[in-house]
Amino acid sequence: MILSVINGASMPALLYVWGDSTDAFTDKDETMDKVRKNMIIFFIMGAISFIIYIFQVAGFKHTGQAIAQRLREKYFRSIMRQEMGWFDVMNPAELSVKAESECNKVIDGIEEKLMTLYFSLASLIFGIVVGYLKGW
Repeated sequence: MILSVINGASMPALLYVWGDSTDAFTDKDETMDKVRKNMIIFFIMGAISFIIYIFQVAGFKHTGQAIAQRLREKYFRSIMRQEMGWFDVMNPAELSVKAESECNKVIDGIEEKLMTLYFSLASLIFGIVVGYLKGW
């Protein structure tokens, strides 16, 4: 979660550096020096953002798989607690398909959607902060 927030905050920070790069074109004497400096900052921030993204995805994937495993175990325990007549009504092939489809929904929700939510909220909040800092 923390890595998603950091990665989300990097996008407005990159835009801030981009704004400094475009402002550098107004000053003829120091244009190339400022552009070179901002290019190096861009590269460093991009590399850091890429590394953070790798760890962010790995963390959310690990968390999603661990939660899905616990969910499968609890689902199996609840099936084993059912009385004998319940198994006559239910299709055995349907039970495993239903359990796996429900676990996949949980995994998708944790891995992709939650990661995107934290990333987007951090981008929104830090984007507003950068906008106010740069605008005023």
